Amino acid sequence: MPSPPVADLPVAVRALVGTRLGDTARVSVWAGEPGGAAWFTREPDAQHYAASTMKLPLLVAAYRRAE
Repeated sequence: MPSPPVADLPVAVRALVGTRLGDTARVSVWAGEPGGAAWFTREPDAQHYAASTMKLPLLVAAYRRAE
């Protein structure tokens, strides 16, 4: 999937999180410029076990390897 233009990124992230995760998954997301305000959050204060936080980097690495 091609990356959306930067101006459309907040809209794309909201759509992706909403359609892929729905309301059943417990996933936290914080997206924004480093050091700046967030333009998208989903359960930003939820607590997760360390094993859960390690899944994202592994998933990203798997997708990069598949490309």
